[in-house]
Amino acid sequence: MQDNDNRKLARELSARCPKPNKIKLPSHIGFHEVGDGTVRLNLGERCVLANMQEDKSSFEGWALALKRWVPERVKRIEIAWESTADSNDAHYQRFLFRLARFAELFDWFGVANSESACELAKLRTGKNDIRYFITTAKKPRPVDANKAHPREALYEDEHLLECEINKSPAALKTLLSIEEMDRQFPVGVFENEVKRGANEIFPRGHSAIDLLGINGNDIFVFELKALGNVKVGILSELFFYSCIVEGIQTGQYALQEGKNDFKIEGSDIIGRKDGIIRALMLTPDWHPLVDEELIGMVNRRFRELNRRIRFGIVRILTTGCDPAFEVVVNSCN
Repeated sequence: MQDNDNRKLARELSARCPKPNKIKLPSHIGFHEVGDGTVRLNLGERCVLANMQEDKSSFEGWALALKRWVPERVKRIEIAWESTADSNDAHYQRFLFRLARFAELFDWFGVANSESACELAKLRTGKNDIRYFITTAKKPRPVDANKAHPREALYEDEHLLECEINKSPAALKTLLSIEEMDRQFPVGVFENEVKRGANEIFPRGHSAIDLLGINGNDIFVFELKALGNVKVGILSELFFYSCIVEGIQTGQYALQEGKNDFKIEGSDIIGRKDGIIRALMLTPDWHPLVDEELIGMVNRRFRELNRRIRFGIVRILTTGCDPAFEVVVNSCN
């Protein structure tokens, strides 16, 4: 994208960030200062349909970073984007859902113009006359038991790390007082019934929460990252997954009936309507712009709106014989 303010804002973020990093804004997003303290993010179609963990798709992460680190210059953030030809595309619908939920949370965030507002109105969820379902959890892909994996490889491969934590969860469960935990909880949403094709609203298949846990009334949503994966997109994933779990918790989404191999079922979530959804980054490291104040900014807003979601960070320690963990930012805050 041409004639944007990406480099200028990146230099400002780099100067403010306490960690010695050169911040780079994704080239696929055009960041434009349009006056009166407003920054407009122009997203191309590749950003809109991309995996939300990618920095070029994570408008939530960049919006929070700008408000956290340059608040005197950034009073409002607005989004404009290139719409896809198929408004029912599952990835596009997920993008619209993320956009609508984030705009509901922060009054300084919104769409850029009437054209964008018309696109946002194409969101298929949230209608009172339609029932929404989430797929039943299927047995997740296991690690090949016959293949040896060096201990250090666990921290560099997210799948291996996820399986190892799920297989040996004692340290994490003790740290957070978790009673039960399992992996790959699905977040594919369907209209009226779980059926491929026109009923599918959000992507199914590999779209799932890495690790899910319960204790007392609380629900733990973990977004796991391997060593070296430090994208701001982890914030987008936490927002999306916590909103889906909140929808199950409050009865907006029902779970597909049928057998499954998951230890935690929809009834475990629905039965915790008064509990807190603790959405946690679980990773050896994270993006330098994500700090305690940024997480606190999100949690304060959830609290102001009486929404029972809290973000936090748990660091995976890469020393020792087994994965060990420490709470860095407490999701109670």
